[in-house]
Amino acid sequence: MIVKIAGMPYTVIGVHGSKAVSHEVSGNNLYGEISYLNSSIRIDVDNTIERTNQTFWHEVIHGMIEGYRIRELMDKQGNHLEHPIDQLATGIFNVLNDNFQIKVITHEDILK
Repeated sequence: MIVKIAGMPYTVIGVHGSKAVSHEVSGNNLYGEISYLNSSIRIDVDNTIERTNQTFWHEVIHGMIEGYRIRELMDKQGNHLEHPIDQLATGIFNVLNDNFQIKVITHEDILK
């Protein structure tokens, strides 16, 4: 699957096992990770579908922060703030999951 973030295509890759996804710097096992260099998102699919979706959105938000330079979600050193990213990812997944008919909203949709 390909997802475009800030105009850049990222290949989303499902992998098995948290050891297959690790932080590029710390080496810590993760649910998912985005690579700006490889334009890819790797997600450990050995989790619930809810966790997989939350992880997908978490990584997409990282891509948006990087691509659009959203300083409000970065600390003074430029590191992304994980807690609000988790909150946003969970919220986005829940809204989309609870309202699966939402895709791209048109003016006609909201004027009904």
